[in-house]
Amino acid sequence: MKCLFIINPSAGTKTIQKKLDQIIGQMILKKLVSTIDVFYTEKKDDAYQYCLKLKDDDYDFVVSVGGDGTVNEIINGFIENHLQTPLAILPGGTVNDFANHLHLPHDTDDFIQMIEDFQTMKVDIGKVNEHYFANVIAGGMFSDISFQVSKADKERFGPLAYYISGIRQLPTQLHTSLHLKITADDQTFEEDAKLFIITNTSQVGGFKDITPHANVQDGQLDLLIIKNCSTTDLISLFKDYKLNSHEKSPFITYVQAKEFDHIFICANLPLESKLIGEDVSEWIGLGNMLYLGKGLSNIRVMDENYQYAGKTTFPEEVYIHEFLHTLERNAQERGYDIPELHDYQEYGYTEDRYFGLKQWYTDYMNKNIKYNGTLIGLPAEIFTSKPPKSENFEFGTKLDLLDEPSNIIETV
Repeated sequence: MKCLFIINPSAGTKTIQKKLDQIIGQMILKKLVSTIDVFYTEKKDDAYQYCLKLKDDDYDFVVSVGGDGTVNEIINGFIENHLQTPLAILPGGTVNDFANHLHLPHDTDDFIQMIEDFQTMKVDIGKVNEHYFANVIAGGMFSDISFQVSKADKERFGPLAYYISGIRQLPTQLHTSLHLKITADDQTFEEDAKLFIITNTSQVGGFKDITPHANVQDGQLDLLIIKNCSTTDLISLFKDYKLNSHEKSPFITYVQAKEFDHIFICANLPLESKLIGEDVSEWIGLGNMLYLGKGLSNIRVMDENYQYAGKTTFPEEVYIHEFLHTLERNAQERGYDIPELHDYQEYGYTEDRYFGLKQWYTDYMNKNIKYNGTLIGLPAEIFTSKPPKSENFEFGTKLDLLDEPSNIIETV
């Protein structure tokens, strides 16, 4: 057999690197393989890009050596490239949630035995926009910790690095607030939350049984929401988790579904500095549309107190602007030739200090834009066309990248 090792040398504490020579040596001595190729990643997406070039007959199996991030990159490359090659995982990351959920071996002898047995299984994979995930996606409190921990800290402290970072950020993270509107299969509900996670496995961030009913072969994903609550309630919830009773907590919503359609999030984000100079009228805000599955709408809106609104009413222009982007993309996917939402000046429309682009949006929605002797805009049928035809949407997550509409003041 021929095999390929895809190795992330920066993953975890690097202890896995010490095992590789022994593992590869035993595989050759036991004649489990005739050919072993090795690819070392150097930067993000290297594993993904490499897998896009592979063919099914190149190797009998591929081995992922790294953490959950490495596994996700390889899975994305496999799926987009339609590869059917079996994937083995040698856990070498900081927490290795996916591998640990599957009880995959960490030590040399057990890994060799797994290759000898060569028992394969099919597993569920989640999809967000154009990207696939094996384990989890999350939003809200502490959901970005993994992106903020340095490689040096992970090498030095291992999983403890995440907990240290979380403790440092605790005062700020406790103010996180999300207003969620969720459709899960046939049920729709709203929730004010600190955190939401959608998981394929029961282990998240090194914590076991966060979503106790998660199963990678049940055709479902598990949604767990920590509702808005006090610090005292969060401490009580953590105690419930330690007793394996958190699922029944009044501060938890737990749902299993095959599809989470249109999760709408309004984030309450604390400002680190005050706006200076120009007054902010009631409709000026900061908005951006993201997509999760068949549509995640994330609008961050500033109110008159320079705070980001949670349950308060959306400034009209920002909401309409972002909503129209969903319809604009929907129309373009269905082949309609319509104006770009941002090209209002090309059609003779200008912004008004107090009314914004109200006339542009009105004519855009009512197909009443005068152009070359005809009326153009969104066709009426787009307002009833759901879901979007595809999930191939671009999305942004950094506030400093957003500048729509152009008269928004951006200071966070």
